[in-house]
Amino acid sequence: MRLAISNIAWDTSEDEAIVMLLQRFGIDAIDIAPGKYFSEPAKAADEDILRVKNWWAERGIEITGMQALLFGTTGLNVFGSLEAQEAMLQHLTAVCRIGSGLGATRLVFGSPKNRDCSGLSDEESMDIAVDFFRRLGNIAQSFSVLICLEPNPSCYGANFMTSSAETARVVREVAHPSIRMQLDTGALSINGEDPEAVLREFSSLIGHIHASEPDLLPLGDGGAEHSQISAVLRQLLPDHVVSIEMLATQKEPHEVSIERALKVAIRYYRDDGTGARL
Repeated sequence: MRLAISNIAWDTSEDEAIVMLLQRFGIDAIDIAPGKYFSEPAKAADEDILRVKNWWAERGIEITGMQALLFGTTGLNVFGSLEAQEAMLQHLTAVCRIGSGLGATRLVFGSPKNRDCSGLSDEESMDIAVDFFRRLGNIAQSFSVLICLEPNPSCYGANFMTSSAETARVVREVAHPSIRMQLDTGALSINGEDPEAVLREFSSLIGHIHASEPDLLPLGDGGAEHSQISAVLRQLLPDHVVSIEMLATQKEPHEVSIERALKVAIRYYRDDGTGARL
């Protein structure tokens, strides 16, 4: 399996140092939070998008995905007013354009607070979500990217798509080729879900994979069942990119925590354990 890591684990001022670390471990892919490079996605110029893509490509790193798609926005909710929904779709249109320009084809829709279905019945929330994500699917398809809906456990502040089964149901109801499901190992751990059962039932729906821990601790620090998960992934989704998702550490230098996480990822998600791609 090919490994990547999300740049939410470091500051952009550290990009050059992280490149050297990734090269040392044979990691040739990253996910990014678009807000780290484009504070106003709608105003991102094509040449600026290409500049970011080329900067990483010149150093042997491909940008394969994006997350934190709604970071910095306010008032946007899948279940909000028609105006709020439209504003959200306009913002995500800009994000999809950036993803397309970067070559980041997997866009992870997490954003637990932006899918607050409080006050709605299960039927009402499903109807609204299906309509919204079909419209978003059409937008994503026009830019040749995938939106991957991520299960967010309730402890992260979510009340919709909190488990793998709930998220899979939405993906199936939406029934759009550009709307897929995100697999998140930290969410599996928090929810107490059986990784093998989840993967065997929903592998055909999965568009992207995050190797993470509860509370987005450095990989290996939170008790997620990486050994079991990786064994099933090798059987069912061997060609997927597995991207490390962890927050930037506060009490440990980022390079140190990232190196520890890379070693854990290589141990579990690379069969040879040498750092070479399989």
